[in-house]
Amino acid sequence: MRRKKLFPLLISVIAVLVIAIIIITFSYIADIKKNEGDVAVFASQKDSAEDNIIRLNERISALESEKIQLNEQLDALGRQLMRLKEEKDALLNTHDDADSRFRELNKKFEALNAEIAIRDSAIAQLQENISKLETNYTVDINAQFDILNEISEKLANPLMIEIKNTVKNEDGTTTEIITYETPKIAIYYEDITNGYKYAYNADEVLDPASMVKAPFILSLLAEASAEEERISEARLAAEANGTLDTFTEPERVYDMTKKIVYTKEEYYKSGSGEISGSEDGTEYTYRDLFYHVLECSDNVAYAVLKDTYGTTHYGSLVVSLGATSMYKKPTGMSAADAGKCMKAIYEFMENDVHYGMFMKDALTGSAHHTIIPYSVTPKQTAHKYGWDKGAYNDMAVVYAENPYVLAILTDYDKGGKEVNEYIQSVLKLIDQMHDNFYKQR
Repeated sequence: MRRKKLFPLLISVIAVLVIAIIIITFSYIADIKKNEGDVAVFASQKDSAEDNIIRLNERISALESEKIQLNEQLDALGRQLMRLKEEKDALLNTHDDADSRFRELNKKFEALNAEIAIRDSAIAQLQENISKLETNYTVDINAQFDILNEISEKLANPLMIEIKNTVKNEDGTTTEIITYETPKIAIYYEDITNGYKYAYNADEVLDPASMVKAPFILSLLAEASAEEERISEARLAAEANGTLDTFTEPERVYDMTKKIVYTKEEYYKSGSGEISGSEDGTEYTYRDLFYHVLECSDNVAYAVLKDTYGTTHYGSLVVSLGATSMYKKPTGMSAADAGKCMKAIYEFMENDVHYGMFMKDALTGSAHHTIIPYSVTPKQTAHKYGWDKGAYNDMAVVYAENPYVLAILTDYDKGGKEVNEYIQSVLKLIDQMHDNFYKQR
């Protein structure tokens, strides 16, 4: 009876065990399948990593190859650097010697250039001489010799300066004593076209008197002309830019319309000129003042212009002309330097500058025609005379077919018939000498 009761229980236990075994078996199989999937994933990941490693190794190989190439380039650059350093050291070691050789060669080069310039100048002069010889003019040497001899004779035997002195005698009476003194005479002639020259005591410094006023006025009119040119250029620029309506001319330093009102108390100066004889209240423009200085050597006008503008530009002009007598001695002038001044005035008058014709009109109408203008008549002259105690002078541009400059300075106290005739006789011969250069064949 008891065995019958245990058999069903055993069967149940076995059944439970079988079921448990079945469950465990199925669970194990599921785990195996799951593990197989994970292995497949791991295998795939492993393959991918291996591919990456292969690719990285390939990249490393490529970089190593590039590194080798770069090292080769670096070595090549290093070798170049060494060569450059060696060259640099060599240059530094030989620098002083090379610099010395360069200076030596450069001196030779400059010397050769100077020689070439001298040769070029000589060739140019020869060509110019040939050109002159080919013109339709010739110099009559015999006539020129006779003229020069006559000039020399007159200058060697000048009209003496008569000096009168009165002495008191013991008895109370007076006696007039007359002595004679050899005058100082200096002459300079230069043909502007061809450069023919004649000089007599031309470097001796004498008193120019009012002749100095001409280069003084030239220095100012040159500045005034430059000012007018600047204003004209500014006006043209405004017109080109379309701003002419708003263009305002700058204030002029050399305003020729500016006026003075003459009074004897303020302006009177003794000596040459016409303004000092004017009535008080007479008006003069600055243009009038410039003209009066040139035309009649007016001392009032000269003083006003000097006070207004000073002498800086005059000094610069004198230096630029190389007129040494005039800046070594402000009250002195040589005939050669007077010639330089007249050449500069001629160039100014003839070069189409703003006040060129103004200066020419004034000087061709200048007063006191007794010296050069009379001597070379009928030729026209632009001249400036100077006349004071111990100074009787004139300088001019003579408008011959080939113009020339002529200057004469003397220490005659005054003109007068005898002095004028003597000076004129010398200057007429110089004019003949000039004409003889250009006698037609």
